[in-house]
Amino acid sequence: MVLARVIAFLSAHAQRLDVGDFDAWMAPFEEGATYQIVSAENLRLGMDMPLLLASSKNMIRDRILSLREANIYNIHVDHHVLGLPVIEEEGGAVLKVHTPIVVHQIDQDGVATLFCVGRYDDELVDEGESFAIRRREVVFENFGIRRLLATPV
Repeated sequence: MVLARVIAFLSAHAQRLDVGDFDAWMAPFEEGATYQIVSAENLRLGMDMPLLLASSKNMIRDRILSLREANIYNIHVDHHVLGLPVIEEEGGAVLKVHTPIVVHQIDQDGVATLFCVGRYDDELVDEGESFAIRRREVVFENFGIRRLLATPV
């Protein structure tokens, strides 16, 4: 039952990014939420050096505002493909969830390229009807990122 709810939540959350609804994507983050993007290599080496770090929902809001009003980046559409999540801890109100991801980017000419392969390491707070995101760490397995990290992953 919990797994089905987690799958539905994560799928809808990724879909919001794919259609560019950043306000709806941001909504489930708690005010004190952490969102960061880090390479798997840095994690394996014990190096705490994220590529992007937002340590509050206000920082996430600023990132979206910058995306809309200040950033110049390659116009594209993202397409997220999620694997089945693994729930590490269950039974309490906070779930630790690991979800494999692949993200393709489609440019203005309709050409799709692989952007990232990795996973979401999430801490989700079960609120009954839905979940709140306390922490999301996006772990990139691919060594290099060929484009800017303009849009959230």
